[in-house]
Order: sequence, then structure tokens, then C-alpha cells
Amino acid sequence: GLLTKDGKQGEKVIGATGVNTRTGQFYIFKSKATVLCGARPQCIWTYATEYAGLTGARSPSSLGAAYALAWRAGAEFGMMERAIQLGNFTSISPAHGSGHNSNTWYPCNMVDAEGKKIPWVDRDGNVIEDIKDRSRPAPGQKFFLMGGGSSALPHPGILEYKGPRLKNVDEQLAAGEVSLPLYADLPSMSAHERRAIFGLMVGQEAKTKYTYVNYTKAGFDPDKDLLMSNQQLVGGGGYGTSSSGAKMVVGYPYVRNFSSGVVGGPMIDWNLRTTLEGLYAAGDGIMGGNDHGHAATTGRYAGKQAGKYVKDEKQVDVNRSQIDEEKARVYAPLKRSEGIGWKELLAGINKAMQMYCGDIKRDRLLNMGLMSLEDIKDVIESDIYADDPHSLTNILGIIDIHTAAEMIIHASLARKASSAFLHFKRAEYPETDPADWNKFVTITSTDGSVKVGERPFGYWGDIVKNYEVNRI
Repeated sequence: GLLTKDGKQGEKVIGATGVNTRTGQFYIFKSKATVLCGARPQCIWTYATEYAGLTGARSPSSLGAAYALAWRAGAEFGMMERAIQLGNFTSISPAHGSGHNSNTWYPCNMVDAEGKKIPWVDRDGNVIEDIKDRSRPAPGQKFFLMGGGSSALPHPGILEYKGPRLKNVDEQLAAGEVSLPLYADLPSMSAHERRAIFGLMVGQEAKTKYTYVNYTKAGFDPDKDLLMSNQQLVGGGGYGTSSSGAKMVVGYPYVRNFSSGVVGGPMIDWNLRTTLEGLYAAGDGIMGGNDHGHAATTGRYAGKQAGKYVKDEKQVDVNRSQIDEEKARVYAPLKRSEGIGWKELLAGINKAMQMYCGDIKRDRLLNMGLMSLEDIKDVIESDIYADDPHSLTNILGIIDIHTAAEMIIHASLARKASSAFLHFKRAEYPETDPADWNKFVTITSTDGSVKVGERPFGYWGDIVKNYEVNRI
């Protein structure tokens, strides 16, 4: 947990505590400034170790600890109601183990079942003949956004920056112009492009190492073999296959995904400082964060700003009562000789979120979800059990998922409107993006209750001007 001045929620952050995942030893850290670098929460709606690729490209240990720490300390969060439909609930392939044309496989050639090439087009629908132009803006286009997240699931407001992609496969299928399944046609590409996709991107990105190693051991040869794509199969499409981006409808509507695209998180200012003095945030776990790009650019920046801040700061003494309370909370599962394990605990959270915080949300269901999570909290406080540091680490991670689930439901209750960009539907408020709700909804934990606030779109001001003023 985070340590705050006088042990009070909402006060200056002056340190943190942690647990060694191998030994179980409890650590106390004093600091003049703290930088949160934890990734967004995962496994909120579903989790199963038996299914390949279910947690996507991220580490399964990234369960949202940074979110839970900042929330309990009293930081303000925004956009926590955003979650898309989980695209790989059926777990039809390991991480990037299905051939496709975007993200880690960009800009791969694609063919249909008859060997017919699927044409690439630019933002304006013009066919791209040269593979090099798949990585260049269209004529008159300043730049484009490409990869996963917001660029693969674009809001109409950013279509100006839409990058090259396949000609609408949904329409081609309906017209009988192509036949399924589609295949990634690596052999038709030049050797350096082929190896950049299968060997560099597939092989070096997170869990794709195991995809690369296992496929290679099984005999897959990118110089000779096509790789079947799951796009347009199992009920839906994939990255960049429709005119407006991905059509992620694989799976079930009630199973949501908090780990794709831009994400909600702690509110930050131009110094990457949260609403708590002494607490900075960086990487994938900030409001509007999105994968590697944010991790690559914000970590150094947040560190420099935190370093600048501490030059004139004095260390504040930590509150011993706060430390003792956190230590008791962390070690409580080890005090029991039997009880509920981490898998059962997570299954209960997943079921509650599937039932009460699915695709179409309404007040009654969301409040039932909070009641269910409150019941689970009673289990956490009385029945969860760990017998070694490893299982204790898992349980603490699941408790953080529980915290994230509560945050999502509170944020969902606070937004009284549907939103296309947020993939957010409210039964009582079917109008999409009404003008008076074009704003960020924020939530803050305050003395046992949740305070709801708001920020206007563009609250950060002029981007170029503020960057020049604030950068160091």
C-alpha cells in the first residue's frame, strides 16, 4: 500500500509498503516522491489458466496493483467505465498465434481460401500497391495512428488519422468476392519483411516468444507456409478488417475487456502528477494510457518531474499505525489454516462482473453488482487462505482485482449516458454521446464513500504550448 502523511486518505504520499513474492517478507519504503509504473488491471470479467492466450499479451501478474494502491490512498480516477467486449473469450489461439494484418503482424500480406490477395487501402480507400506505402500516410495526411487500441477501434473523431488497412473484408464476404478462411501470406513477402513479422515482432513481444518457439518446433516455416487467420471466424472479425476498424465480436457480450485500447486510470497533470501530492504515474496505468507507447515516453518524463519535485522537499515521517494496519491486512490470509483459495475468489468476482456489469448496464444491475462484491469483501476479510508466499501473492493480486471491479461499477453508475468511444451502453440512457455528457466522469475514494466528479474534454489545454512550458 501507499503511505500518506499522518496515515490519512487524500494526503501527501510519503512512501509505500510491499511484500517479497518469494519470501513473503514485508518491506517499508520511505520516499519524498513515488512513481506508479504498474499496468492496468486484467482478469476482471474472466480468467482461466486452461485456455490459450486468454489474458492477451500482458503478463498475468499485471493485475492492477497500482490502481488499487492509488485508489485506497485517495487519488482521483477517470474513464474507469470504459471496457470493450472481450475479443478472444473462446481462446482460439495463443498470443498472436493466428495470422492477421495488424498490430504485431503489421503489415502482412493476406489471402483468402482460394489464394486471392486481399487488397490494402489507405485512409481514403485508395488501393496500396507497394508494401512500403502501408507504413506511410495517405497523400495530404499528416500522420496516422496504427497498432492496437484506439487506432484499431477508432472513434469517429479520429478517422482523420486512420492508417492503411485491408479493404473492408466484411463487405467483400457479403458480396462473395472472398472466401474464408483467410491466411497470412508470409512467403509472398520479402525476406526482411517476413522475418520482421515472424521472428522479431512475433517472438520478441511478451508472450509471443512461446508462439514463435512452439510453432517453429512444430515445423511452421514462414518461408514456405501460410498461417490461417481467425478473422471473420467464430462470429466476428479482427484488427483492421472493416472500414471503421476492428469488429471485435468474438465471444459473449457480457464478458468485457479492460485491457485493450486506451484505458481509464489515475488523473494526471502536465507533470504526470496524480491528484495526490508526491505521487506520479507513468506507463500503461494512467488515464488514457495505451500499451508500449505510453510506457516508452512517460516513464522517463515522470521520473524527471518527480526528481525535480524532491529537490526542495523534506522527508515526512511515516505513520506507524498505517503500517501496522497494512501489515495485518497483507498477512491475514496466512493466519488461517483453511479457507477460500485465490482461484475461487477470482471466480466469484468474474461471475459478479459478468452478471451485473456486462454489455448493457442499468442502475439496478450495477447496484446488485456492488452488493455481490460487498459479499465477496466479507469473504476476503474472513475466509481467504494462503499457505506460502506464492499463494499469498496471488490472493493479494485478486484483492486488487476486486478493488478495480468496484471502481468500474461506481464509474458506470456515475455516467448517465451511453458512449460510443467508451463502448458504454446504459439501458436507462440510450442516447449516445449527448452534448451535456461529453466530459470525463471521475471517481475518488473518500472516507469510505465514493465522490463523483467531472473534467471537461481537453482539460489539459493547448498541447504544444503546455508541453513547451512544462518539459524539463
